[in-house]
Amino acid sequence: MKRLRLTLAAIALLLTAMLHAELAPVQAAVPAELKASFGTQTATPSYPSGITFNLAYTAEETVDRAELFYSIAGNETLNLITPSVQPGPEGEISYPLDLQTYYLPPGVEITYYWRLTGKDGAQAETAPATITWLDTRFNWQTSRTDKIIVSTYDGDAGFAQKILDTAQQAADQIESDLNVQITQPIHIWAYSSTKDFSGTQAPNSESWIAGVAYQPFRLILAVLPTGDTNEVGRVIPHEMSHQIVYQAIKNPYSGLPTWLDEGLAVVYQHGGKDQYPELVQTAADQGLLYSVRSLNSGFPYDGGGATLAYAESYSIVTFIQKQWGEQALANMILAYKNGVTNDEAAMSALGVDIDGLDKMWKDSLGYKGDKGPAGTIVPVRDSGSGTSWGELLASGVLIWAFIALAGMFLVIRAWSRRKPEHDEDDDIDITWNGNHQFTSTRAFTTLR
Repeated sequence: MKRLRLTLAAIALLLTAMLHAELAPVQAAVPAELKASFGTQTATPSYPSGITFNLAYTAEETVDRAELFYSIAGNETLNLITPSVQPGPEGEISYPLDLQTYYLPPGVEITYYWRLTGKDGAQAETAPATITWLDTRFNWQTSRTDKIIVSTYDGDAGFAQKILDTAQQAADQIESDLNVQITQPIHIWAYSSTKDFSGTQAPNSESWIAGVAYQPFRLILAVLPTGDTNEVGRVIPHEMSHQIVYQAIKNPYSGLPTWLDEGLAVVYQHGGKDQYPELVQTAADQGLLYSVRSLNSGFPYDGGGATLAYAESYSIVTFIQKQWGEQALANMILAYKNGVTNDEAAMSALGVDIDGLDKMWKDSLGYKGDKGPAGTIVPVRDSGSGTSWGELLASGVLIWAFIALAGMFLVIRAWSRRKPEHDEDDDIDITWNGNHQFTSTRAFTTLR
């Protein structure tokens, strides 16, 4: 019996020791301080190639490891680079950060610092520094309010003020409608031409893009030809909607579905959407609508398909407004702040899931069911409709017909000349000009 009691006591002591060991706070070993002095510390941008970081140092012992840390637009996540270093007590380190391969949009701020480690593990760090990844092709001038910054390079101060006023008015309206607040300033970089703007985009970007909201970086880059106030009214409220909603619902789990994000942005834009209801109704009559669920993530790459996707998104959002009211729309948007799924957000605000919303919306358009691949609508034109040929191009059907005819022509010409090769590039795109009419020149531009 005595031996049993001793055994039980030993077990109890062991369990107690294990419990205390589990509960005791674990303290990470703090590296010793490396005694070092820093000389030149620079970050030199070379747009669009990248930024070269340089550091000169002297230490009291051999340095055999260097680390460059950087974060983007105040993001808590740090990026780590370990440049090669020649072991020794002093030296210079240089690292070229390739921002074409590891794309970042111009206008973003990068905060960085260096850490040196000696052979015995002692460490020293530089103070953080910040650099703006600037599009140095142009000389920028800046105007601002407490929530919005506008940068232009055309020298027209009045036009810059128009952009700023439009952005502020859009912000005031969106904040009021959704009962949200801009928490961090939004920076708008205005480009005077598509050619200038195209130099800011990542390789293989869609050619129809005329404005981009980089929500995590609080940046808007847009094509705004000097004096074109109509384009300012179309682009700026649209992109401000993306930015403000992103800040309002930011969470680690989910964001708005694309149709809701884009549809809401189109609601706030001024102009550039008058043809959308007819386009959607034509697709509905022909049984060729995209489903709401298919528009949850991403839009078609081609101009005609993208146009219909934007038009449908606008139609769905305005249907929610009419069917359930403005507050229900706001509730659905703000539900995403809690990281819910698309079905959960719709159910909580509307009482139906995404498929239920899809059915109700399509029923309101008299939809009789799918009759073919979505988006491949055939344009309808009659003498009294007033529909422009530009609107017919939005469907993409005429474009493909033209491509086919062009291809046949090229084959016949090549055959008649009996040439073994033919290297012409006959891609045809569509563009959206400053008057919001479709034309047959180069790339169709819209918003995302």
